[in-house]
Amino acid sequence: MGSVVDRLRRIWWTVSDAVGDRWRTFRDASRRIQILSVLGVLLLIVVVAVIVVGAVGGNDTEENRLNQAVVTTGDLPANLWSGWTERKQQARPATATTEPGMSAKPAQCVPGGDLQRSVQGLAVDGGEWVGTDFTNIALRARAETMLVVSDRDVVAPVEQWVAACGAATVIGKDSSLQVTLKQLPVDPKVYGLAAARVVAQTVTPNVANADPDSTTLTAVGTTGTHIVYVTLTFPGATTNDAISTLDTLWRAQSAKLVAYQRSGNL
Repeated sequence: MGSVVDRLRRIWWTVSDAVGDRWRTFRDASRRIQILSVLGVLLLIVVVAVIVVGAVGGNDTEENRLNQAVVTTGDLPANLWSGWTERKQQARPATATTEPGMSAKPAQCVPGGDLQRSVQGLAVDGGEWVGTDFTNIALRARAETMLVVSDRDVVAPVEQWVAACGAATVIGKDSSLQVTLKQLPVDPKVYGLAAARVVAQTVTPNVANADPDSTTLTAVGTTGTHIVYVTLTFPGATTNDAISTLDTLWRAQSAKLVAYQRSGNL
C-alpha cells in the first residue's frame, strides 16, 4: 500500500515540477492553458491514489476523510519544501480580537475588527474542519493550511477588507504601524477552484525610512462545498520566493482537496 501511494506521489510532483514559474501564467494565456492541462493530470493521479487509499480504509467518516485530504510534508516536493516541519492543529484557531488600547485609522481596520474577522472566519466557520501548521526555523517563517466544510462566498469578505484597509495606521500603547493590504493576481481555475483570492498584508513600523517588518500572504478559495485557506508569514516584504513558497503549498492543498471530491471521498 505505501509503495503504491509513494510511487503516485513521485509521479505527481515530477509532472508538477515541469510547470515552472507558476505565477507568470496569470500574464500569459497560452502558458495558463498548459498549466490547466497539467492540473488535470495531477488531479487524475491524486484521484487514483485516493481510490487506492479509500479501498483499504476502514474509518469512513467525514471528519476522517477531511483529515486525509489535508496536505502533509510528504505530499510536497522536497526540492521546493525543504527545512519545514509540520504539526497538526488540535482545534480551530479563534479569529483575532482587538487588544485593549489599540486603535486604527480608518477605525474599521483595527486588528480584530469585523472586516479582518470576516476574512479569518472563512477558515474556521462551518462544518467539519482540519488544519496543519508548518514551521521553517531557518527562514523564520510559518505557514498553515486549513480546510472547512462551507459554502460561503470567499470573494466579498476579502474584497471588502482590502477596499477599506488597503492602507491603514494601527496605533498601540507603545508603537505605531503602517499596515498595507494588496491583492495579488490569481486564476482559480489553475487550482481547480470555483473562486479564489490572494492578499499580501505587510506591516511596517511607522517611522521614517523603515523597512517592512513582516508580511503575511493569505490565499483562500472554494470548491463550492469546501473552503481551502492557506497562509504564509515571513520577515520583510513580499518576494518572488515567498510567492512561490505559498503557491507550492496552496497548489498542493487545492489539488488534493479537489481530487478527494472528484473521487467521491468528500
